[in-house]
Amino acid sequence: MPYQGKNSEFIAKLREFNKIYDDYAQAVEKAVRHCIDNNVLSDFLKKHGGAIVSILEMEYDVDAAKRVYMEELMDDIAIEMLREGDSIEKIARITKLPLDKIRELQA
Repeated sequence: MPYQGKNSEFIAKLREFNKIYDDYAQAVEKAVRHCIDNNVLSDFLKKHGGAIVSILEMEYDVDAAKRVYMEELMDDIAIEMLREGDSIEKIARITKLPLDKIRELQA
């Protein structure tokens, strides 16, 4: 395989840039640009770089969406438990929500 070993160089560079840049999309773009400039998968990235950036950004967004979904789910569970008369402490133990957050949901 002509790309064997090169893909790990790309991933390593992506991880490095992800630590440097706050914006994941910017880190992906910088990693692609760096690898093209340094002849790491350059032919492949020149041809497919835009698609790779889109896929990696979408994958990252899916992870963020999952976290938001779980947070909202825990809020919904806490609200239902409050309606059922469960104690704030019990709700915190089950949902792992901070007591302050549960008190806000109680209002």
